[in-house]
Amino acid sequence: MSEPGQWREVLNSDSRFYGGTDLGNGAAPIATQPVGAHGRSHSLALTLPPLGALLLEPLLQQYPDVVFDIFHGGYPWVGETGAIATRHKNVWIDSVWLPTISYTMGKRAYQEWLEVVGSDRILWGADAHHAEGIYAATEFTRRCLAEALAEKVERGELREEHALRIGTQIMRDNALALFPSLKQKLWKHKGVKITPPVP
Repeated sequence: MSEPGQWREVLNSDSRFYGGTDLGNGAAPIATQPVGAHGRSHSLALTLPPLGALLLEPLLQQYPDVVFDIFHGGYPWVGETGAIATRHKNVWIDSVWLPTISYTMGKRAYQEWLEVVGSDRILWGADAHHAEGIYAATEFTRRCLAEALAEKVERGELREEHALRIGTQIMRDNALALFPSLKQKLWKHKGVKITPPVP
């Protein structure tokens, strides 16, 4: 979250009223926490129900200037994620770990999202705690995205040069657009490697 505030669960589709487990956040306001995460100054801890989706659509409409980054592509509701991002220009889709969770669903999701959202609000990131995990997830995602784009080229839905541009957008450029502070952490464009501080 970019700023502090209070949020409220409007509908829990896993409520006991719908035959669900009633696991969710209840009617009480949920306050942001001053704990930065993923390039933002605040975070929001939500309890997600096991078999239902929290419908945050009214919040997306109420706060059009707040950027919502849907992690894991909204897995397993990747189609719904695309529909939400189509309706709300303040929603970005972060496919972090999606190809690792389900390679087949990841490939399908990339193809569907490109048809309904476009390529400028789809991105990928990794939040592993070690370089090996980030590298492996990056390579896995790169392969999944490359296959999805290659299939679109083979079917004549994309030209190869457009597929290459889209791949760069999703794997790098869109994250830099959404999280501008990341640009300062890049060293290749400056020619000087930044050494991390010693703890």
